[in-house]
Amino acid sequence: SGPLYVGGASLVDAGAASITLDNAGNDFVGPVELRGGAVVIADANALRLAAGSVGSLDARSGGALELGGGNVTGNLTVSSGGVVTQTGAISVGGTSMVDAGSNAITLDNAGNDFTGVVNLQGGAVAIADANTLALGTVNAASLDAHGNTGLDLGTSTISGNLVASTSGGAITQSGALKVGGTSDIDAGAGAITLDNAGNDFGGAVSLAGGVATIVDANGLVLGTLDLGGLSASAGG
Repeated sequence: SGPLYVGGASLVDAGAASITLDNAGNDFVGPVELRGGAVVIADANALRLAAGSVGSLDARSGGALELGGGNVTGNLTVSSGGVVTQTGAISVGGTSMVDAGSNAITLDNAGNDFTGVVNLQGGAVAIADANTLALGTVNAASLDAHGNTGLDLGTSTISGNLVASTSGGAITQSGALKVGGTSDIDAGAGAITLDNAGNDFGGAVSLAGGVATIVDANGLVLGTLDLGGLSASAGG
């Protein structure tokens, strides 16, 4: 009923039942391993999660938040007052929302598997998926996104630079892209389709891939090109 202080490591195992440790005054000094159904955990300071297996996870921290890897069969929600990092691969069966304010998000383990849409709010953001990565709404200072077999850039507002890559999968979008800096987009031999009429690429756009289609509502500056074909249009 009150805040928890744990000076060492914590293991909380509820089987398939829920775990609710959401008191904002909690302080878990050591790593926390969680096994349960719907899990909510909060820490007034930094929160370090060890590898675990849960039905869903809502993790909140006043400071940095470290994801230890493991499996979330449902949705993942992360809210951090500091940087968000990981120490092992993460598998998420549902949607993901990661909010680090203006702090960095580094979820670039090559073994990650985000099955659902991933929404991101942060400073410098790096994210990777062993399969296809589908981004939802992204607001970041910079974005480095890699989806091994495909990448959907969602609706993204990037104040700085964008780096987007696949290992031969298509790169697409589900909403307008607004990029203040340069864009480096590499789909290997895959197609690149960035044809939303609301796109606004502020800096030079470099493209590598198969057939590429790109649209900008304003002026469009192309950088280095290595493509099988190109269709480009600009409104300004």
